[in-house]
Amino acid sequence: MMFCEKCGRELPEESRFCLTCGSPVGAIGTTPVVARSVYCEHTATPGTYTPPLIGYGQISQDNQNSYNSAKKIILVILSIVVFLALVAFCNRSTDRTSGTTQTTAPTMSTTAPKVYGPAYNVSVEEILKEFDENELRADQKYVGENIRVYGYVDKVDTDIFDSSTYILRLKTSASDWGLITVKCYGLPKSVLANLDSGEFVAIQGSVSDGGSLGVTLKNCSVDEAQ
Repeated sequence: MMFCEKCGRELPEESRFCLTCGSPVGAIGTTPVVARSVYCEHTATPGTYTPPLIGYGQISQDNQNSYNSAKKIILVILSIVVFLALVAFCNRSTDRTSGTTQTTAPTMSTTAPKVYGPAYNVSVEEILKEFDENELRADQKYVGENIRVYGYVDKVDTDIFDSSTYILRLKTSASDWGLITVKCYGLPKSVLANLDSGEFVAIQGSVSDGGSLGVTLKNCSVDEAQ
């Protein structure tokens, strides 16, 4: 029985080349080793001595090391894939959460809607009477409010403190002497020029002051729907 000295493979008799590694039999370093009968120390009986398979164990160890390295690489790749999958899943969940439209039931507003236009519609006689009877109450009610007041033209004249400013004075009736009036500021001169004493008009404006001597309106305009 012969063995290849290079790889330790058992060779048939009269082999010229190793069937495993291809090394020529009989070449330098590849002389086949012939088995010989020896005394087996372990069994104390004659046995067959088999020469060590030179290089065979080393090849097996290399294969084992390569297998372990490949296994580690595969585990690392799998770990990376799992990690990337988890990151993608978390990002998708976050996008869905942020993109969710929350529908809430409409709530009824308890605040009264803002009224555009005059808050009060009063006659010259009514508003003058309220300020004459209780100025504090009338101030709390009217000052700062946009109102519509209607009455009769007393006259158009200039302000006592500014002769360049023209104002309209309204009185309670056509026959009234006009001692206490509603003074209207801010009307265009083109409008004032066409008003006649005793003419019935309706004016919108913001109440700035009032008392026993009359009421003052600012930013006035003529209400066409009289």
